Amino acid sequence: MMAGSSLAAAQCTTIDFSEPSTIDDGNPMTARIVVRPGQSLNEISPLLFGSAVEWVDHGNGLCDPATGELRQAVIDELLPLRLPVIRFPGGILADHYHWRDGIGPLKTRLARKNPMDGSDQANTFGTDEYIRLLKALRAEALVTANVGTGTYDELATWREHFARQGSPVTYWELGNEIYLAEPKTSATIPGNDARIYKTPRNYAMIARDWARQLRGSAPGLLAGGIAGTGNTSHENRGWLQTLVREAGADLDFIALHNAFAPLAPAGYDFTDRVRRENSYRAMFAQAMTSADDCADVRRHCEAAAPGRQVRLAITEHFPLFGTGGDDAGMRRLLDQSRTMASAMYTASLFHAWMREGVWMAAYNLTTSKWFGALLTDTDAGLIRTPTYHVFDLLRNRLGTRRVAIDVEGGRFPTDAVGPIAARAAVPYLDSVAAIDATGGLTVSVINRRFGAPVTATFDGAAAAAVDVWSLAANDPSAINGPRLSESTRADSLIQPRRSQWTFTPGSARELPPNSLTLLRWPAA
Repeated sequence: MMAGSSLAAAQCTTIDFSEPSTIDDGNPMTARIVVRPGQSLNEISPLLFGSAVEWVDHGNGLCDPATGELRQAVIDELLPLRLPVIRFPGGILADHYHWRDGIGPLKTRLARKNPMDGSDQANTFGTDEYIRLLKALRAEALVTANVGTGTYDELATWREHFARQGSPVTYWELGNEIYLAEPKTSATIPGNDARIYKTPRNYAMIARDWARQLRGSAPGLLAGGIAGTGNTSHENRGWLQTLVREAGADLDFIALHNAFAPLAPAGYDFTDRVRRENSYRAMFAQAMTSADDCADVRRHCEAAAPGRQVRLAITEHFPLFGTGGDDAGMRRLLDQSRTMASAMYTASLFHAWMREGVWMAAYNLTTSKWFGALLTDTDAGLIRTPTYHVFDLLRNRLGTRRVAIDVEGGRFPTDAVGPIAARAAVPYLDSVAAIDATGGLTVSVINRRFGAPVTATFDGAAAAAVDVWSLAANDPSAINGPRLSESTRADSLIQPRRSQWTFTPGSARELPPNSLTLLRWPAA
């Protein structure tokens, strides 16, 4: 998460404010949704719904700092999400992490410096605590190996430790955002400095050799290389091309970080409704750009290693609004990540990646005291963010085999915000459809209109009593729980509401503004 936050500061310092666009009016809007259940497309990977935990701050509050024990209240809240995979030990933190620091009795573990801010951090959440978390949540491990300051021998002994503890690791990510590192002591992004700097070819050779050794040590392991596309440092341009050319045939997956948005420039005024909602629309545009980027990476990989299966993993994604500024400005940035708009962005990413066939994703973060994680750990207690409910609905209610669906409806233009490019036409309604193991059909629809509902006519499915789950808020800036700033609005409670709809072909249904709606037809 800290890596992503610093990225925003690096990319946004020279970007001007965008011109405000028109707020949605309240005029009626209609759409048509035609589902084609007989036109089967791709499987939706369950690994899309992963999350992440860092070793610092007691595992982002997952464990009791005095005992190292997992907080049962947090586990109880997370279990319903069925998180399939959890990333550890962090982003930039991973390329400075030495796993032996975090094992053994708590009182014998030495504090270590956070490479991002220099703070002293107790090693209360290490490998064994991570293993206990995986077992408690029945999740698999995605471990980010220390390519920046570590060695393969260190990785090999770490792998052996996991195996000895009865928790062998299948998914190994080789380093974090090394493509953003700079060959100097004080880098633009704290931690991404000369200590971890690698040239594109140097990293590609390391990734190739480590991937080969990992698979040789335990068949069945999957090793992934990290690929910068349009977001590399100046020194590392051409990173993706070098990686796939030199190591593509040896990598089991490519890890991307192409879904941090809107990355607004310093001083962006989130208290102004027009600018705030412009930033939300920019996020929705970025979901489409992320999918385009995935398709481009896939083409590069397939050209470099014809016939080899290409798995894409988005190992960090988050609604990141920017960084820096005074305390009030930082609170606005943090607050915005908790909003219904941020949940709609995450749902938009999931839809885009389902269509693109992305294999794995990890949301930052699972818990946090400040950021809009799945759970916000406030003084008032654990708060389920709107994004928590997006995970719940799409993980637990949507089918696993995607089928064809057509959506005809209105579109809106977006302005450039920070590094996020403008788009001329982004759909108000974004939808996917999927069949489950029983043959039941579920349609997921995001209404990204802020000011008013959209009345959608549905066709292609049989007449039935349809179960409906709707997650909606009275404003895109609404949040659950206490606010950190005046840039968000408190809501009574943003959570899914269940109802039933007596559907006949051609029936129309009103989709509320700022919403995610799932409609399930039973098996015939």
